[in-house]
Amino acid sequence: IQASTQAPYYGYLWWLDTQSEHPNVAAMGDFGKLTIIFPTLDLVFVRAQTCDLLQDIRMSWMGPPFLRAIAEVVK
Repeated sequence: IQASTQAPYYGYLWWLDTQSEHPNVAAMGDFGKLTIIFPTLDLVFVRAQTCDLLQDIRMSWMGPPFLRAIAEVVK
């Protein structure tokens, strides 16, 4: 996925994470739906659960520790 010329962390509706130990691309939908692809791990993570965005509007749980925990599953 090619990054936007205006935002190197975003391209074609995907968030691009090239800085993590396990680079990944993520698409986030309404109410906490989430797809993360880790190409180097041959791993696709899909979260279809709905979360209450009024309580966690910034999805603070979705950060480096969360991404590392997912990647550790396949190690």
